[in-house]
Amino acid sequence: MRDGEEPDAQIGVTVADDVRLQHSSEIKQADVSSWSCRSTCSKVYNYALAQWFILGLGVAIAFAAAVPKLGATKGWIRAEYSVKIPAIIIIFIISGLGLKTKALLSAAADLRIHVLVQGLSLAAIPAIGYGIALALRNNGFNDHLADGLVIMACMPTTVSTNVVYTARAAGNEAAALVNAVLGNIIGIFVTPLWLGHFLKVEGVAPYGDVLIELSYTIIAPLIVGQLMQYCTPGVVAWIKKHINTANVSSCCILALVWVTFCNTFSNGSTKQVPGVDVAATVFLGVALFFLFLAVSFVVAWPPPPLRKLRRWLGGSRADVVAVVICGSTKTVALGVPLINVMYKDVPYAGILAMPLIIYHALQVLLGGLMIETLRKWCLNADQDAAPTTAAQRHLGNQPSLGGISQRWSLAQLLLPGRTSSRLSSSPAAAAAAAGAVGSDCSSDDHQLPR
Repeated sequence: MRDGEEPDAQIGVTVADDVRLQHSSEIKQADVSSWSCRSTCSKVYNYALAQWFILGLGVAIAFAAAVPKLGATKGWIRAEYSVKIPAIIIIFIISGLGLKTKALLSAAADLRIHVLVQGLSLAAIPAIGYGIALALRNNGFNDHLADGLVIMACMPTTVSTNVVYTARAAGNEAAALVNAVLGNIIGIFVTPLWLGHFLKVEGVAPYGDVLIELSYTIIAPLIVGQLMQYCTPGVVAWIKKHINTANVSSCCILALVWVTFCNTFSNGSTKQVPGVDVAATVFLGVALFFLFLAVSFVVAWPPPPLRKLRRWLGGSRADVVAVVICGSTKTVALGVPLINVMYKDVPYAGILAMPLIIYHALQVLLGGLMIETLRKWCLNADQDAAPTTAAQRHLGNQPSLGGISQRWSLAQLLLPGRTSSRLSSSPAAAAAAAGAVGSDCSSDDHQLPR
């Protein structure tokens, strides 16, 4: 019987081995599947952290759409005082801490870039906007919305988003800051003249109110930051070491985006016109933003056939980034009060303000999406010399808005010093990161802790 039983025993052993092998294979497959799932989740998590600012824009807009009264002017929390003013003050205190006085004075003395920015913002773009509005009106577009497009085009540049976006794009932050303030001061005189010429409307801009607001939200915080560099250098060094001020500024921008869209969704102006006209205004806002962006870029960085003009204009790519951002943006801080003054007791004043409000919201969103493109162009070593500005040399500490492969922690978004390796892998970015090694808070250059 043993001879007869041996094959059965052998078969039993073989079956048992097959079962064990199959079970082991299933375990391995489960492990591989589990590892793949963890890897995918990790990649999504890392990507979300790398793109945190762009995702934050979407969250801010969605939150504003869900509860617009919460952050609207005169809303539930009076966000114009509890959110907007503190956010702007923080942005410019940080600018004052980071920008060396020498860089500010140098930017203030650069007449070439002032002429470019102000010429675009307060001369070329108003003329272009008027021509487009005239063509739209002649083709049956809503007359009040067409006038609103002219009003929008005649406004000076915005302030806080210009400074933060220029810094994040490795542009000339000092030039952006100086021209943002200068443009708003000039604009309170020039914009009413343009509106009187184009729209035959008379009125006086609220000079005092605008200057007072500029003083306590921008100029005073900037001076405080500058004084802290000389009076409390230890505090400034501690802040730069322990706080990622660039991302704090970006968080303040997200707060301002939320407030802006709360006002857009809650002011009711879109209910005064047909939905088709509102959609057309949004489409025009997007088209005009990219048109103004393109015009500013071509003027500041002429194409190869006009290289002689480019050499005559001078300036680095960092300057061009500042010109492009400042030249294509418009402020509501002057626009809405000016409309209220020049169109007092006019029932369609809300419709006139709608193109400006929509454009302002779009420029914040689209400008945030354009940062990475401008940053890569600014640092393109294949077509330009090595970085010449401190903003570019210290970019090694800035978290990239592009994709990354390394794992981030949430703390690294607000803590500097461990993000230089997370830059994109371009040679220019690596060179910029290497340029930041060994620099300290006492450097004469403008340090941007990223």
